Amino acid sequence: MKRLIIVITLSALVFAPPSKGSAQVRGTAMGNLVSVISDGPFDAARNPALLALQPADTALAAYVRYRAFDDTDIENKSSLHMDTDEPKTFNAGAVAAYSMKFSGPVLGLAVGEMGRDLLSKRKSGVTYHSGIMAKEEEDTFETNPSLAVALGLPLASGSSFGVQLITTYGYKRTEKTSDYCDPGYIPPAPYCIARLGKNTGIEKSISARAGFGYSLQTPATQIGLLLTSGTVTLAKNELEYNHVEFDIAAPALHGRDSTPYKAYYTESPRLVFGGYHRLSPRLGFAFEAAYTILNITSRKERDIAVNVLPASNDSVTPLERNYTVTTDDSLQFKGGLEFAARDGLSFTFGAGYDFQKSTRESKIENQMKIRSDMEVIYAMLGAHLALGQGTGISILLSGGRAAMDMSMDLNKSFSIVLDDTVYMLDAAIAVTTRY
Repeated sequence: MKRLIIVITLSALVFAPPSKGSAQVRGTAMGNLVSVISDGPFDAARNPALLALQPADTALAAYVRYRAFDDTDIENKSSLHMDTDEPKTFNAGAVAAYSMKFSGPVLGLAVGEMGRDLLSKRKSGVTYHSGIMAKEEEDTFETNPSLAVALGLPLASGSSFGVQLITTYGYKRTEKTSDYCDPGYIPPAPYCIARLGKNTGIEKSISARAGFGYSLQTPATQIGLLLTSGTVTLAKNELEYNHVEFDIAAPALHGRDSTPYKAYYTESPRLVFGGYHRLSPRLGFAFEAAYTILNITSRKERDIAVNVLPASNDSVTPLERNYTVTTDDSLQFKGGLEFAARDGLSFTFGAGYDFQKSTRESKIENQMKIRSDMEVIYAMLGAHLALGQGTGISILLSGGRAAMDMSMDLNKSFSIVLDDTVYMLDAAIAVTTRY
């Protein structure tokens, strides 16, 4: 939190000079809206048609976010006995944006997080109790920096059109260690047969998606449309394994393997429709709905199989896991209220709901099927202060609940059912200026 306070102070100092026009991040604060209510240069990653509403020649903006609270509640409903540790997590994000007007059209650029955390870390552990006790620990680091390039074009009668291209570089590193133990060897301490010293998986990807936006504005009302093309991802998976034997007579097994880069269609097209209406000079409300069509993606990754029985034949085998992910079509709803307490000071409240259902099937030596239902409910509060004619600062708090019901079947031999609920609280600050 001390780091967040330092960033907030520095941002306010850097972007403090006032100038022409008012600039505040209100659309994002009203439930994370993307189709209506201009957020200045940030519109390059939202509805690009909103860029055309910029009154000044140029604008700058910065945004930082830190997850101040993250609590996970996992309930195991399966017959297989599992002990799950409380995950340790870190999540943060930031965006820097710039826009420039060229005698009508407005060019916008944005760099940072766009849809996924810019930086995230997670450390978790689980113990499976069966004939052989398996203890697994997983440490994950992930980063997803994005670049958005957009152009907003003003049209007649208060309308505008915009296009955008968003590219993302993804890097995810997962280190997993597993101990295979005989719980009855020397009570109460189990004897561990084998250990995977460093089973490291790395996924690298480059993805891109295009967006087309439209905005129509009157003095009291605004409507917006945003159509995205879906996401094409070029990805590869790397694996490094190091199998350490407790039996010193057996050799340690280690090696590397990887898949080549391959293109996947990882997200389907989405249509977003939103509207905003000002009821009075001090009160307004907005609503937005998004529809995403069904998507089916077939992918490959590297995995390993470990044979620890009998001990004399212990081995590690690299596998190419082929799997198919089916994500059902879904609807997402958002909305919010805006209240202007006085000139230069306003408050916003927003909320959103999203439900998504997906299935993952893979075939290696056995067939595995994972079904999951994800429900996300969140709310946001924002305070927006005009520091001058062209500079505004917005402070945002957002809290939510993400609940996932997951069931896994392995060749009908056993199944696992989990209820995973995460409670989150994020603190963020955004500063915009126009000159």
